[in-house]
Amino acid sequence: MSRPTDHSNIDLRQLHLDVVRGTSDGKIIWQPRIGCWLTDKRFAGVPLPEPYESMTVPGIYRALNCSPRIYEFNACFRRIEDSRVIRNERKLSETDTEITIHTPAGKQVSIYRITSSSPHRIQVKREIESEAEMRVALWRAEHSTWVWDQTRYEALCAEWGNLGAPTMFMPRVNVQDLYINTMGVEKATYALYDWPDTVAAYFDALDESHARLIRVINASPI
Repeated sequence: MSRPTDHSNIDLRQLHLDVVRGTSDGKIIWQPRIGCWLTDKRFAGVPLPEPYESMTVPGIYRALNCSPRIYEFNACFRRIEDSRVIRNERKLSETDTEITIHTPAGKQVSIYRITSSSPHRIQVKREIESEAEMRVALWRAEHSTWVWDQTRYEALCAEWGNLGAPTMFMPRVNVQDLYINTMGVEKATYALYDWPDTVAAYFDALDESHARLIRVINASPI
């Protein structure tokens, strides 16, 4: 802990920025991905090793003298749906919830299930499983906007301090969006062949939506 190269003696936020910009003079930054381990322990109700059990996540990183990838800053970029979009939730069972999104272009229906093995819900029914639902997703992408949340940014800066630079990632695009976010691999593969014009239009709408997000990113402190 006494060496000048120890992370406890370094402004990790500045080092992170220097590494990203190629001005760190060969220095590297240690950013272990311990979030999954922490989440699984908390979900299983298994106490963390002392003295970490009572600490916040930023506190754990400070105690370990290492830097996180602070993707919590993604919350500062908020997608705003058109005011005509209405979202309804309905419990189908102890485990399943149906979400219906109503728009002037039609509706999308998805079903999510909670399980005993993960804090994350699984998708029983994806939000795009028909060409009609893809047209609705297209309409939503065309009519959505992005805004910067300064209040959230300031709260996160206060929480994480100089452990690392504020970090965000772009939404998944085109085929990745279909495979991971909205359709799943099998149905998306059929969609690419069966509805090529609708898929292409949806990709264009996503691209334009993400261009609007990029303008917000470029104007932000991140």
